[in-house]
Amino acid sequence: MSKYFHESEIRPEALFREWKEILAKDLVSYFANKNKLIEVKCPGCGSHKSQPAFMKFGFKYRRCQICHSLFVSPRPGANDLKRFYQTSKAMKFWREKLMKVSLEARRRHQVSPLYMWFLDLVKEYQPLAKIAVDCNPQDFSLFT
Repeated sequence: MSKYFHESEIRPEALFREWKEILAKDLVSYFANKNKLIEVKCPGCGSHKSQPAFMKFGFKYRRCQICHSLFVSPRPGANDLKRFYQTSKAMKFWREKLMKVSLEARRRHQVSPLYMWFLDLVKEYQPLAKIAVDCNPQDFSLFT
């Protein structure tokens, strides 16, 4: 397993560019009604103290003045986000095209190191703990 990898291994440039174009259109159509957006406090620490950071795809990003988390506010509500992730063309493209071509690289560079980090934490802080991992049987080859 390589320690370093290029972003294009998990997000092939041409497909990622195409996805961003689809995403930009979907965001406009799904979240055009700005009156439905809700103001939120920092999801990291709950503070109301934040400053504007930047805008991306028409959403205002804020930086918490307490914990420095970056978040979107105002943002779509939970039901609107759920509908977007389940039905938008952008998310369908992500699942059916981007994820499929980059799945093995994501397993190797993201999932496996995170899993090993988790096991090391358990071993260090809870050495007697028993771990049950619930995953798709075809994914077991990832960790061997």
